[in-house]
Amino acid sequence: MDVFQNKQYKTSSYVLSAEIKRPYSPSELEIVQDKNTEKPENWVKLEEKLFDRVVQEVKNEVSFFQIQSKAIQYQNKLEESKRIEGQYTRNSMQPKFKSVDIVLLSVMNNCGIYVVNYNFEIYSKVHYEAQRGSIDQYYFIDYKKGTITPFNDTPTLAQQQVLKELTLEKFNRLYLLQTQKINPKDIDRIDEMAKSQIKNFESKLFYKEAIVYPYLAGIVVEFPELSNSSQLFFNYPFRIFLKGEDVEELLRVYTQFKSAFNQPLIAPSEQAIKQLNNDDNFDISRFSVAPKELQLLKYLDFDKTIRRLSINNFYIRDTVIKQQQTKIFYFNKNQQVERREIIDGMGSLYNEKKYSYDAKNRLVMIDESNIDGNFTLFHYQKNRLDYKDNLEFVIERHYDPAVNLEWSQKHYVYHQNYRYAFDVNLVGGFDPNRYIETRNLEENKYCSSYACLLLDENQNILGVKKKKGAPIDILMNDKNQPVEVYRDRDRHHHEFFYDESGRIIEYKATSDHTSETKYTYEYHDDDNKPLTIKEYKRSYSNVNEREYVYEVEFWE
Repeated sequence: MDVFQNKQYKTSSYVLSAEIKRPYSPSELEIVQDKNTEKPENWVKLEEKLFDRVVQEVKNEVSFFQIQSKAIQYQNKLEESKRIEGQYTRNSMQPKFKSVDIVLLSVMNNCGIYVVNYNFEIYSKVHYEAQRGSIDQYYFIDYKKGTITPFNDTPTLAQQQVLKELTLEKFNRLYLLQTQKINPKDIDRIDEMAKSQIKNFESKLFYKEAIVYPYLAGIVVEFPELSNSSQLFFNYPFRIFLKGEDVEELLRVYTQFKSAFNQPLIAPSEQAIKQLNNDDNFDISRFSVAPKELQLLKYLDFDKTIRRLSINNFYIRDTVIKQQQTKIFYFNKNQQVERREIIDGMGSLYNEKKYSYDAKNRLVMIDESNIDGNFTLFHYQKNRLDYKDNLEFVIERHYDPAVNLEWSQKHYVYHQNYRYAFDVNLVGGFDPNRYIETRNLEENKYCSSYACLLLDENQNILGVKKKKGAPIDILMNDKNQPVEVYRDRDRHHHEFFYDESGRIIEYKATSDHTSETKYTYEYHDDDNKPLTIKEYKRSYSNVNEREYVYEVEFWE
C-alpha cells in the first residue's frame, strides 16, 4: 500500500533459486522474493537487479565473509545472553548458511523499502537443535529513477543526536511501561515520571546501534535483537514509529529517504475527518444484526440524564426462568460510559471495563486490567485521533516470564479523503504484513476495503456495493431504516419491524431455513424499567430463549 499515492499494490512471494558453487552455501540456494504481481516494467527490472545483487553478495567470498562474521557475532551474543540466564552450555558449531528472503517492507511515493534476510542455522551451546537467525541488509529502491541504494550503516554523530532528541523520551516511556515500572493507570503522571528517570535510561541506550527505515507514512527507529540496547528489553528488538513533524526533522540528517516523502500528506477538512472517524458510516454489519445494547437508548426518550443502566439476562427453559448475568453501564453527566461491569449469576464480578476522558471529553483510556490485564491509551493530534496504544499484560505464562507485556500501536494517517489505520508492534520481531484498514470518502459514498455505502444527496442510504464476497441487497424505509436485507445470494434473510414512531419492535433473521433468530422489543411507560427484549434462537431442532430487562437509574 502506497498511502501517498492512495494506491494498493498486489504482491506475492516467489520461491526462486540460484546456483552457488561455494563450500559455504547450498549449491542451489533458495531465495524467496517479494514481487509485484502486476509486473510493471520498471519494477521487474529493479526486482531482477536486486536479485542479481543478492546472488553476487553470496558468490563474492569477501562480501559473504562479512555477512558470516556478523552471523558468528550474533551466535556469540546469543550464547552470552543464555549464559547470563544460567542456562546449560556445551560446544557449539559454526552458523550454517541456509537461504535468503527478499522482503518488501513498504512502498512510498513510488519508492520501495526492502530488507534482505541472510538466514543461518545458529547452533547454540544451550540447545541441541539449531535455531534460525538472520543478518539483514536494507535497500532503498527508487522505481522512477531506477536506482538501488543499500542502507543500515552505523548512524553518524549528527544522525545520532537528532535521533536522541526525537526518540529518547518515547523509548523511555516504552521501557517504563514494558517493564511495569509505571502503571498505565497513572496516565496523567506518565510523562512526569518518565522525565524523572530519563538520565539512568539514557546511559543504557546506544544510538549507534539504531536501524532507521521508512515505513508506510513515517519512519521506524529500531534497536535490533541482542544489541547492547536490547538488554533493556530482555534482548528482544524494539522500535517506535515516527510521523508528521518528527519525520521532517529526521529527514534533515537522513537525506537519502527524502524521495519517499517528496509528495506530502494532505490533511482532509475537519468535516471529512469527522466523517472518516465515524465508525457508523462504514459499519455494514448493522444491516444484518439486531441493534446493540446502547444503540437502543435512542428509542427511550428520557428527559433526564442516565446514571446507571442494568441489563438483566434471564435464560428461559420451559417454565423455568434463571438469571444468568447482569451487564451494568455507569454514565457520567455528559452521558459518556465511565464503567461497564458484567456480574455473573452468583453475583460475582466477571468482567469490567473503565473509560477515562480528557477535558475535551475525548476518550483517553480503556482500562480492563482488573480482569484481563489490558489497557488501551488514546492519543490525539490537532483534535483528531493520532494513534492508540494497545497493552496486553500476559498474566499466565509458563515460559519466558520476562516478556509479560504485548504492546502494539494502531496509527491513523489521513491523506486527501482517505484514512489509513495500521498496527506497529513495538517489542519483538517486526511484522510488516499486518492488515491496513482503509477508509475513503467519495461523492455520496462511504468506502472501506470491503464495501461502499451508497447514499443520495440527502444522505439517505440507497444500498451497499461490496468489493469482496457475495452481494448484499437492502430495502430501506422512508426514515432511512433497514427493513429487509438479503445476503450471500439470498442464503441469509434479515427483517426489521418498527412502530409508528420509528422504534424497532422486532428483528428476525433466517439462514438456509436451518436456523432462526428473533428479537422482540417491548417498551413500557416506566422510566426505571423502560424495555424488555425477548430472544428466540433455533438451530435445526435446538431452541434457546432469553429475556433481557432494562433497568435505569438517573442523576438527580
